[in-house]
Amino acid sequence: MKKRIFTFMIMAAALSVTACQQEKEETPNIALEQQAETPKENTETTETKENIEQNTTKEPVSLEERAFMEFEAQDLSGETVNQDVFKDKKLTMVNIWGTFCGPCIEEMPYLGELNKEYQDKGFQIVGVVADGIDQEMNIDPTQVEKAKGMVEQTGADYLHILPTKDLIEKKLIYTQVIPETIFVDSTGQQIGDPVVGSNDKAGWSKIIDEKLAEIQ
Repeated sequence: MKKRIFTFMIMAAALSVTACQQEKEETPNIALEQQAETPKENTETTETKENIEQNTTKEPVSLEERAFMEFEAQDLSGETVNQDVFKDKKLTMVNIWGTFCGPCIEEMPYLGELNKEYQDKGFQIVGVVADGIDQEMNIDPTQVEKAKGMVEQTGADYLHILPTKDLIEKKLIYTQVIPETIFVDSTGQQIGDPVVGSNDKAGWSKIIDEKLAEIQ
């Protein structure tokens, strides 16, 4: 796993502007194994037939889709944040970007505007600075300052968090191209498939409206 994480960091540093816009290849999710309980004799309580059917038909949620359901990281100001950042919003757009990625930077002004325009609809945007750490997975102060400057220049003044080993292992190691955007509910669980590549304001507005309609 350490080798894979190191490989992710090398790939992130080597990505060019054009690579940011390439289509993402399909990457298999790591599905959680469903565990069947072994029947026990003389138990005081038993599951109803309805509960058993629900447990056996519910599809497992992948590790990647649960990445933001339980985490702890730092934002660009050095403050500690966790999954509680999602709890007061029906829908959060998590935008994974990098300071080296031209298309990422180009769409950030639109995202800053949308974050303000949709705030009364139970929606917010959270950024993840993919290259905010070094190869030892420590926060890189130089990259943090660079990211701060880009946030200020683009007006994308919503919350931006820095990767941790946990987030890399659960999510970022599967992120082959940036920008990549996922949507999560109030618990941090991913909704639908990731959106790979950048969009203009109208394109993102359409996607956001569709996602909000899905969770009504």
